[in-house]
Amino acid sequence: MNDLTTKLKELNFYKDSYIEKLPELINNSDDEIKNAIYGWLDNKTEKEITINDVSFSLLKKCGLDTINAYLTLDWVKEDPEEAISALKSKFYPVFKHFLNK
Repeated sequence: MNDLTTKLKELNFYKDSYIEKLPELINNSDDEIKNAIYGWLDNKTEKEITINDVSFSLLKKCGLDTINAYLTLDWVKEDPEEAISALKSKFYPVFKHFLNK
């Protein structure tokens, strides 16, 4: 078990089946996002990142946990149209208020 997997298991938040997938998702993410995740795992400091008007804090307001909020930002960076459309449909009231796209 690698260090990242160990840290994810210690959170006692994710199912084992998801923990198996997370290291690859994290390590293949944008460097800024990857560094933010590792920083949070190391010292629980959340770094505010905004991509295409979608911010980390907005995703947290939608109820996403820290790691999934960062990974969602990676998706927004990789495929903004699809990601923002999906986020709008799932979190419409929050996005209607905060995101004017």
